[in-house]
Amino acid sequence: MVPALDMVLDDTDARRRGEVRQVIFLTDGDIGNETQVFGLMAQARGRSRIFMVGIGAAPNSHLMALAA
Repeated sequence: MVPALDMVLDDTDARRRGEVRQVIFLTDGDIGNETQVFGLMAQARGRSRIFMVGIGAAPNSHLMALAA
C-alpha cells in the first residue's frame, strides 16, 4: 500500500498549477504497517485531501479515525 500511496500523494504538478488533489482511500483497513502509512500521509500529503472510505463487514475503525 505504501508505494501506491506515495505515488498518488506526489502532487508536484498539481501544486505547480495551484490545484488541490482529492484522494479517495478505499480500504478494509487490513494492513500491518499502519505507522508507516500514517507517517507517509503526514509527510507527503502536501495540498492533497485524503478521504477514507471503509469497506467490508468490519473495516479498521482505528485506521480510519487516525487517518481522518
